[in-house]
Amino acid sequence: MRLACDSCGARYRLADEKVRGRLVEIRCRACAAVLTFRDGVPVPAAPPKPTRLWFALVAGAQLGPLSDDAFEREIAEGRILASTFVWHEGMAEWMRLSEAPR
Repeated sequence: MRLACDSCGARYRLADEKVRGRLVEIRCRACAAVLTFRDGVPVPAAPPKPTRLWFALVAGAQLGPLSDDAFEREIAEGRILASTFVWHEGMAEWMRLSEAPR
């Protein structure tokens, strides 16, 4: 079976018996992209995880918008606590971090 990298066009050849009826992942030697095939047909990559924008009330002031990563960093560094009120789109109201869906 002949396969090609969508990112750089590099071509690969795998034995049919290694591909048939299986989900196969290989890393492109040319560009390091991960290629996923089922029965020799490319499987689309999973869509990127949507990023939420968080807001927090810290010392009486609104902090944000913060990306998920920045929000987690603020928690790890102790600026946002379990008792801090937070909000992101989709939440009906501000709530304490300890009660907020994450």
